[in-house]
Amino acid sequence: MIALEGNRRLYRVVRHGAVVGSLRPPGWRSDGAITVGDATWTLTRTGRSYAARGPRSQATGERTRWSIQWDVVGSGGSYRLESASGIRALGRQWRVLRGGAEIGRSDVRGFWTPRAALVLPDDVPPLDQAFLLWLVQDGIYRRTNGAAASLPAG
Repeated sequence: MIALEGNRRLYRVVRHGAVVGSLRPPGWRSDGAITVGDATWTLTRTGRSYAARGPRSQATGERTRWSIQWDVVGSGGSYRLESASGIRALGRQWRVLRGGAEIGRSDVRGFWTPRAALVLPDDVPPLDQAFLLWLVQDGIYRRTNGAAASLPAG
């Protein structure tokens, strides 16, 4: 299992209980970064397009209009990340597909400050694992803030 710990500005990336890197999500005006081991990738988000770029590898993702799925191309192949429930408002879990077959599933840790966790096979490269983890966390963040924004004032 790969998971995030920490706060929204700087997460620790934890795999099988050991810290293996960090994730700093991009902000409105700045790029973010994923570090796994001694490799670092720059994270960018423009509209529905997401990317992690480094000196030797990259991963890209395109979010659908309704935020129910991402199409991802990483160093280990193509993936689809989709809501496990199929209904955006109800889902807290995501499925990871490769070649149409499910290879992993997400979990959400915490209630007040939800953080992503993914169960993926070991043959998925570290960049792809961290990138998919970021996409799940971004989906959680968007749903949490969307739900809070839709509450009536007062």
